[in-house]
Amino acid sequence: MRIMAVACLSFLLPVAMSPAPAAEGPDANPTLARLAGVVRAVMADPRRRAAAIEAGRLRATFCFACHGEDGNSRRPHVPKLAGQNPVYLLDQIERFASGRRRTTYMQALASHFTEEDKINLVVYFASQPLRPAGGDPRLAEAGERIYRQRCIGCHGPDGRGSRGYARLAGQQPRYLEKTLRDFQTEGGRRDSPVMQAMVRDLGAGDIRALAAFLAGLR
Repeated sequence: MRIMAVACLSFLLPVAMSPAPAAEGPDANPTLARLAGVVRAVMADPRRRAAAIEAGRLRATFCFACHGEDGNSRRPHVPKLAGQNPVYLLDQIERFASGRRRTTYMQALASHFTEEDKINLVVYFASQPLRPAGGDPRLAEAGERIYRQRCIGCHGPDGRGSRGYARLAGQQPRYLEKTLRDFQTEGGRRDSPVMQAMVRDLGAGDIRALAAFLAGLR
């Protein structure tokens, strides 16, 4: 499939002139930056990675009911964690634990994870093969245009994320739609000023198209 996109609006600069904002990346939080460094070191060492995967699998028991044992959730409103950017997963666990991202069950669960738990969990899920959810191909072309204009700077040309940003490729389309709507809600469950600015003026059709495009990527 052709690489992604999003509807071009006059107030947006071309992607080449719009570097991804660093303020919301992992380096903006010293604790997260430190843990992210550990995660990268574990991922790069075959022995440490194998040990973390096994420990993460054992610790992730409470995650399986919603996200699936291999991180490929079958519930349309629950995100796939398989193949996700491990630094992004780490950031989300930290956000749930601190209350910056609000979901009652996840907040309670994340608040009990040790740093070792967090590292093992993100390495485990990031190491599982992703099974793309698949999206409506009739909507994908419009979604690709939107993606290229607004999203590629942070989430990359293949939708797999970079520098700690989320992998969107292959994600559940209904979950993506819900998340984009959450970012449109002031004071809602998601608190990224950059994302809020990017999606503020997207209509319901734009959101469906963008989600369909991303869900079909591998």
